[in-house]
Amino acid sequence: ILIRPVDDAPAASVAAQDQLTQEKPTPRQEVTLSSFLAPVQKKFLALKDARQIGKEPLRGFADSVEALGEQQSSFSVQDFFWLAECYESLGARAATLELTSRCYWQSASAYELAQTLGSIHASELEIANRRQSDLLEKSRVASRMARKVNDESTTSRN
Repeated sequence: ILIRPVDDAPAASVAAQDQLTQEKPTPRQEVTLSSFLAPVQKKFLALKDARQIGKEPLRGFADSVEALGEQQSSFSVQDFFWLAECYESLGARAATLELTSRCYWQSASAYELAQTLGSIHASELEIANRRQSDLLEKSRVASRMARKVNDESTTSRN
């Protein structure tokens, strides 16, 4: 799971960001994760208390996920759910709407990957499918809002 490259985007308006982040998701701490996720968990915990998260810290988190390389094939359903919850939590606190959109897209991608595992139970499959759909919609909304902010800032400069 890789976060797409981040371009500089204007900061989200407070109202627009609040509209997307009314609920503050928090990854479940009681879940037992695969041991190879320890570096990713450490990166997430370093960002846990930040009210707003910019491009570089998000890139650092994504890099820690990418560094897992081949180990990603060993993810459990719980690992993917935890990672999805992390990305959603980061998206809720992202500094720009573009970053918010990308984090929600990453979260949806983790739920999508969870659905491909043979070990997923029917109830988990239903949750993953619903959460994936919800997060893809949140990503699209954030992306549209980011484009609107960009369009308005371009228009006001002309």
